[in-house]
Amino acid sequence: EIAFEPAKLLWLIQRDFLQGKSVQQMVNEALQRVPNDNGNKYIDEVNQIRDSLAVMGNNSTAFSLPQPHLQRTKLCDMDDKELEPLYVTRREQLKQVVGSIIKPKFVQGKTLNGKEFVSFLQQILEALNKGEIPSTGSLVEIFNKAILERCLKVYKEKLEGLRLPVPVEKLQQIHEVANGEAKLLFDKQHFGKHHAVQSILKLEDEITKGVPCRCTKTSF
Repeated sequence: EIAFEPAKLLWLIQRDFLQGKSVQQMVNEALQRVPNDNGNKYIDEVNQIRDSLAVMGNNSTAFSLPQPHLQRTKLCDMDDKELEPLYVTRREQLKQVVGSIIKPKFVQGKTLNGKEFVSFLQQILEALNKGEIPSTGSLVEIFNKAILERCLKVYKEKLEGLRLPVPVEKLQQIHEVANGEAKLLFDKQHFGKHHAVQSILKLEDEITKGVPCRCTKTSF
């Protein structure tokens, strides 16, 4: 079981020239942040887009296709034998590339069928629309916040079952068990990889806050 991971990004670029940089090099360079020493807001906005694309696609694959035919207005009426042979060959290669990078969609530890995935996408859109500025970062935070709350609930329920006072060693033992269960739940359900480190630190911080309170109560 793994957490839901945003889909891979496949960049389909149509070009006829073969000299210069490869399409993969072009995409890799386009996704890199550019310096903004003067604080230009437009450069900042573009850099934010680059960051969002980097979050949503840990692996950006670029693929190029040549023009299928010079008479573009008649493409819909043409058979494969009338198209540029290189285009037909590359199109079949593209199908293989797509098939090699797609994986079953996992959300909260289970695979989704088509209907369930559409429902999940609707939830994503609702979450985006609730934010002042729709962004990948805010979307991830919305989902992970709910998951963090569930993990904390698991931890608190474990400790609230104790009848205080208890020996500190016993409290520490229960804490470690509850902490392990909460982190295991988070590992199964968290959204994406990019924000997971920050979210797990928040979880640890909230759990750490509760331990001194329990120790204080059990000391009386």
